[in-house]
Amino acid sequence: MKILSLDYGRKNIGISISDATHSIAFIRPSIINDQKALSILQKLIKEENITTILIGKNQNKNPNFDLNQEGLDFLSQLNLDNIEVITINEDFSTFEAINKLKKSGYKDDKIQDLKDSASAQIILEKYLQSIEQSSQN
Repeated sequence: MKILSLDYGRKNIGISISDATHSIAFIRPSIINDQKALSILQKLIKEENITTILIGKNQNKNPNFDLNQEGLDFLSQLNLDNIEVITINEDFSTFEAINKLKKSGYKDDKIQDLKDSASAQIILEKYLQSIEQSSQN
């Protein structure tokens, strides 16, 4: 029973998956947001035994478009029976991901390749920390 975190974007979808104990968030390669994206995600959900999907939600919306709703509409096209979908604040996650990758010594071209999934990882790590804290209280 794993958690899938998505950083939904019009060009790419960043992906991170937890381990079964919900203690580690692993980066997976981002996928291109095209006609194949749904089938790729459906296969990943089945293969990884995903029980929860996190999708980033911007609290500071862009007035020109609503990626929050686009991401939810995208997910609604998947067969998500018995899978919980949780929206979670992703504000500044891409900024945090880029800084984290720079500090780790990645070059600019590699940062561009990894930033979406690193952002999904940050979203997942924050969620895992929140459920750990709530279980301790």
